[in-house]
Amino acid sequence: FLSEGPLSEPSDSLLEETKSVPKSNTVSERDFAKLDRYLLEKPNASTLALESLVLFSNNKTSEWLKQKTEKEQKAILEKAHAMVPEFRKCLKERRQTIIQERAQVLKKKQEALENARQKKMKEKEDLTENIIKYGLWQTREDILQHLKSFVTIGEKLKALKAQLDFRKKVLDQETPTTKHLFFMSRGHKKLSVEEVTEQLSQIVNFQIVDQQSTSATHIQS
Repeated sequence: FLSEGPLSEPSDSLLEETKSVPKSNTVSERDFAKLDRYLLEKPNASTLALESLVLFSNNKTSEWLKQKTEKEQKAILEKAHAMVPEFRKCLKERRQTIIQERAQVLKKKQEALENARQKKMKEKEDLTENIIKYGLWQTREDILQHLKSFVTIGEKLKALKAQLDFRKKVLDQETPTTKHLFFMSRGHKKLSVEEVTEQLSQIVNFQIVDQQSTSATHIQS
């Protein structure tokens, strides 16, 4: 177990409860090896039949039967044959339970994805409404000019954050090389208006250069 894992220091009750648990997965690996062999030998066998073959081998049922008299063997086999319908019914119910559980898990995943999509969409809508209020600043001169309309540092930082968030989450302009430019703090220290302004200016310049490069490529082609 991991040195700091939940089972690194088991209690006495847990040790008592798990004392019969195998210390490795060797047995399980052996069972899967047998199953693989049976699947190759009997590709049309049902799940119940394959499970029975694995258990028959593991429990050494053949050796156990040989120790019985012919009469006892006949009685055991007849009883086993009579129990087949009940086993098949249990298998069908178990399979149905598995299907239902898988459907529930899939439904929860789909709901989680849909909730995440709706949340992201709502966030983009809010950011878009926000940027409509401030306008999208396209150049460094544009940024400096708009900042003059705000009096307090808090108002300026709020407006700069709106620009960064919109470009990052709506326009998808964040890249590995520009990721640090979208931060409003460095470590535990909040950035100043001048520092955030410089970062936004760099992002805008990168975008202008990228658009010019794209346009040149289209003209050449």
